[in-house]
Amino acid sequence: MDEESPMDSGPGERPSTRAQRVAIERRFASLMGHDDLTTDGVWEAERLLEATLLIGAHARPGEVDVEARLTDLRAMAACTDPPTLPSLVEWLFRELGFRGDTEDYGAPENSYLDRVLDRRRGLPVTLAVLTVGVGRLAGIPARVVGMPGHVLVGDPLDREVFIDVFAGGRSVSPAEARRIFETLHPPSTRFSPSYLQATPDRLTVTRVIANLQEAHRRNRRHSALADVLRLRRHTGIGGRSLDTVLVKTLVRAGRFDEAADELESMARLAADDGSSTADMEAAAVRLRARLN
Repeated sequence: MDEESPMDSGPGERPSTRAQRVAIERRFASLMGHDDLTTDGVWEAERLLEATLLIGAHARPGEVDVEARLTDLRAMAACTDPPTLPSLVEWLFRELGFRGDTEDYGAPENSYLDRVLDRRRGLPVTLAVLTVGVGRLAGIPARVVGMPGHVLVGDPLDREVFIDVFAGGRSVSPAEARRIFETLHPPSTRFSPSYLQATPDRLTVTRVIANLQEAHRRNRRHSALADVLRLRRHTGIGGRSLDTVLVKTLVRAGRFDEAADELESMARLAADDGSSTADMEAAAVRLRARLN
């Protein structure tokens, strides 16, 4: 594997920070790898919220108290009275003032649920996670609807009603949802009714990570991107090609020891498959030499 010159070199992470990230990553992997409790991908009440909160905790180890945030979210659910989707929307979007961030849509903090709670601004998908997660805690059966380009919240009790959480909780019909889709895509992109079906929770968390990945890639924040790629490996999407991207990103970030660790892990897997490992092992040695 060819090495690339680092574009934002640095000494790498402190051992304590790295250990915190490893622990958070393991917790995230456990949530993402756990079998779904139902065939349509609905998780138990807190799992969607916890997995999404861990994305922010992984980005800022030591700063995000996941348990405290879950307590806050339980309190939000307890204030939803009566426990209906309209009451939840009124509480979150009218009284608490949550809405979409129209000023800096692509900002990474819009993908961190803890920051969404602080700022009361976010992306469609993080606002949908908030709405659905708090709703489930209150006993309200809401679902994330991951329409391409724009995420909505669906009501399993009324298939003709969707909530545009980015627009302050506005109710939209299936026809209006289609019009939203058409404004976001060229005429050649055809709308499918399947776009208004509920999205499995695992794919919703994956979408949060994908948005964050794109934000860091666009801003050339290589170290932050590497950390997101570590989480993405636990979504089941990307395969071994993602490992190669992670190594290159770690090199660009100047985290040569971690890149070498990844290469050595890849070499072990390749050896198990009977593939040649010489290039990967040699590249790992060269990376470790750069630490001296």
